[in-house]
Amino acid sequence: MEHLPLTPTEAYLYTAAHATIFVGSLYLFRFLKDPALGRDDPATIRQRIFSLLVAIASSFALNIWVIGWALPNVEGGFKGKNLLPSVGAAVLATITLFAGPILVEILDMKQHGAWWQILYNETCEKFSKLTGWRDVVLAPIFEEVVFRGLVVPLWTNAGLSETTTIFLSPIFFGLSHLHHAIDIYHTTGSMLSAILGPTFQALYSSMFGWFAVYLLLSTDNIMGPIFSHGICNTMGFPELGKISNFPAHRNVIWFTYILGIVGFGYLVRSIGIVF
Repeated sequence: MEHLPLTPTEAYLYTAAHATIFVGSLYLFRFLKDPALGRDDPATIRQRIFSLLVAIASSFALNIWVIGWALPNVEGGFKGKNLLPSVGAAVLATITLFAGPILVEILDMKQHGAWWQILYNETCEKFSKLTGWRDVVLAPIFEEVVFRGLVVPLWTNAGLSETTTIFLSPIFFGLSHLHHAIDIYHTTGSMLSAILGPTFQALYSSMFGWFAVYLLLSTDNIMGPIFSHGICNTMGFPELGKISNFPAHRNVIWFTYILGIVGFGYLVRSIGIVF
């Protein structure tokens, strides 16, 4: 079957379809079970894992139908090319970006004992629960496969520039996080929290998407964005308020924050040159 190139409008619409399928699947069986169960309930997590696997399979089928699979440069980074360099570059750049927050976390743990032992214990505790596997492993895989691995080929096929793809395609990824307002409102009963929290999450998720798309386009491998996404989910958004807990180290912490941001910028530029 011959596939004609998409128009930009078609690429936008199919991207919206991917986002709708992805988010819609999270609520597919919501009312077949107890709708009062929160997103962290093990039953909800297991149900959503199954629903997302169905959704991802549907999204793969959609892409194959509209653009085919073996077209040049639109495989979505699933070929295994540049695997180790992609992961290495992504991990190094992301950890560098979080140099300041990592230092703060180490100083915080040192107040309670050997920081490496505390880190080990907290890691074991995190992965003893489904929420840890969801946040650090499964969510990055599922989201990157759809919003980078399947969306970016649509935009490439439509002839949209790399700059456009990097800065605009993650908007759909950011907007897909607005559904968290439902869970936040059910949990807190606060409409303000339900609006502000997901809106902020949508903004910084879109910003992360810039880097994720850049990684995919630069390295042609989906694993780099997945690993970077996992690190970001582990770290969360930096809590600047914690810096005041360490007045003796405040200047060093701020210097590390700045150094991390500058180093991240340098590494991002280097990734574009090397690959």
